[in-house]
Amino acid sequence: MKVLFAVSNENTSQAIIKKYQTEYKQIISSKNVYYFNAILKEIQKDKTYDRIVISEELEAFTNTQYSQIDKFIFERLDKISDEATNLKGDDLPIILICS
Repeated sequence: MKVLFAVSNENTSQAIIKKYQTEYKQIISSKNVYYFNAILKEIQKDKTYDRIVISEELEAFTNTQYSQIDKFIFERLDKISDEATNLKGDDLPIILICS
């Protein structure tokens, strides 16, 4: 399985991979990106991913208004979900990690 991780800490993706491989005995190949725009660029150029894992805490925000932060995240997720397809044109599952 090939997974695109969009988490701010690579230790998080490594912990997920280790847990999954131990529990399901399946090898995961992965790539980490660290910005919402990087997710878009990656899935536009590489359609071979099976899953996308995104942390809502991917990017630091200077704004402390939760409504503004939520709006930013929802807009980015909307764009990502529009682009998240595989080579066959099927939608990719997006796993969102929320605090």
